[in-house]
Amino acid sequence: MSITLSMIVKNSVSRIGPNIFKKVLFSSLQVPYDTIILVDDGNDNTKLIVRDFASEHNKEILILRSPYEKPTRALARQMAINAFLENTVSEWLFFLDDDAILRPGWWEVSKELMKDPAVGEIWGGINWDLDNRRKEYVELLGDSYKEYLIRAFQIRGGGTHDTLYRRDAIRDVIIPHWLHVYEDAWLHHYVNCKGWKSAINEIGIIHLNSPISSGFMSDAQKTIIKYRLLLKYGIDTDEKVKIRIKNSQAVRLRYSISWYGIIYGTVRHMIYLLYGSIKQFLYALSKSKGLIDCNNILHE
Repeated sequence: MSITLSMIVKNSVSRIGPNIFKKVLFSSLQVPYDTIILVDDGNDNTKLIVRDFASEHNKEILILRSPYEKPTRALARQMAINAFLENTVSEWLFFLDDDAILRPGWWEVSKELMKDPAVGEIWGGINWDLDNRRKEYVELLGDSYKEYLIRAFQIRGGGTHDTLYRRDAIRDVIIPHWLHVYEDAWLHHYVNCKGWKSAINEIGIIHLNSPISSGFMSDAQKTIIKYRLLLKYGIDTDEKVKIRIKNSQAVRLRYSISWYGIIYGTVRHMIYLLYGSIKQFLYALSKSKGLIDCNNILHE
């Protein structure tokens, strides 16, 4: 059961700090991989820390950099997949994000799931955020946070912060280069469209990243890509929350303000309502051709 670890990073050490980043690396040692493929498009010393880690723990390492002026996550992830296919004979590719600490027992569960020959993807993304605001928000709306995350994976797919892919399941994949977000969702649906099953490792990770978005431009770009995915492939990237309380919009507004401040939070909430109306219209259009257009995905 041979495994290659891959990490896609950009100034990780500068962003989250060397001590935390090293905790991510050390948590990965419960997985018996022998090679690391690092795609580093940053300018700090992240690759030096990973190189020293690989040397200390007798891991082979291949360090790559995207040869593009404006690399996207899709291009970086495709580069990692290509390097895996061309330079290793490992049966599994293990993607790990730079802000994901594997919880104890993660590998014990994963190795049992890997025994099923029909499984092409093992998702371990029950991401227990250090920032509890998303969990509090989901539970206030009457849902289970764990069930919410699992349901989001089943609808959206992706979340490659700690995901294993079988070699044969991704052998011919070509991820659309324009996917700077949701490339993980596309990859998940590709694997399923090829006839492979997805399994869920509910042990999950400690997620070090804040659930708060980076700003209006980031939100706008994500929305454009989200709707493009929806219309072209039928992939719905919206996470569903079961609303069981009255005045749910008031709750959302209150939480938006608490996260972003009164002005930004109010504007974000109004945009959210507008996006919801547009999304319902576009989703109705995409439904006419089927929820997932596997023909388009497999012939991208």
